Amino acid sequence: MDAQERATQTWTRLFVETAQSERQRREQHTADIQRSIQQYTAAAEHKIRAALGPEATTLLPSCTATPAVAAPAAPASRPMAKAR
Repeated sequence: MDAQERATQTWTRLFVETAQSERQRREQHTADIQRSIQQYTAAAEHKIRAALGPEATTLLPSCTATPAVAAPAAPASRPMAKAR
C-alpha cells in the first residue's frame, strides 16, 4: 500500500467517523427535544388540572394522547362568522 492509498483510507475513515458522530448528535438532539416536549406537556397538564380543581375529571379527557395519535377535531356544525 502506497502513501496515496493510506491517505485516501485515512480521509475516508475520518469522513465516516464524522458522519457517524453527526448522526448520533442529531439523534441525541431529537431525543432531547422529545423529552422536553413531554416534560412541558406534563407540566402544562398538571397546571391545567390544578386550576380546574375537582371539575378536571369531567372537563378533560380521561386519557392523554400525543398530537400525532389524537383524533382530528370534529368539523364545526356551522361556519364561523366573519369578523367585521
